[in-house]
Amino acid sequence: MEKIFNDADINRIANKVYARDRYATVWDVFVAMLSEKGNIEPFIIWILSDFPTIELVAKGYSIDYIANFLEMPIKEVEATCKTWGIRGFKVTLDFDPTSVYNKDMTIAEFKSKLEPVLAIVPSEETLEDIVLNVEKYWSVVELLEEWER
Repeated sequence: MEKIFNDADINRIANKVYARDRYATVWDVFVAMLSEKGNIEPFIIWILSDFPTIELVAKGYSIDYIANFLEMPIKEVEATCKTWGIRGFKVTLDFDPTSVYNKDMTIAEFKSKLEPVLAIVPSEETLEDIVLNVEKYWSVVELLEEWER
């Protein structure tokens, strides 16, 4: 298999990253290397790395489930949620919000769509969080689709 990076590339890129930010992490260097070699904007790599968490939150899975499924610490799941301004849940929802919620649906419409199928409908505050999560997820999907074109 062909070597993608040589030691000179790694050192040059690492020096460049650390010159910009002395608190940079190995992940920052890795993103810079992938960005340069793959001709991909760094923000796309960051988005793609967070995408599984964003998607699972939008689909209504609990933070514990996401952490176990993605084999990452709960604190990292919570940090990703905070970074993206989405709300993680303590329990998994009884439905997939991405398939129930429709764009521009009001909270009242969303609630009335859930009432016939759920024993207990989430509070309005929780429904607002669900809508926020789904809409942010759809925004990320749209951004990635634009990038792919």
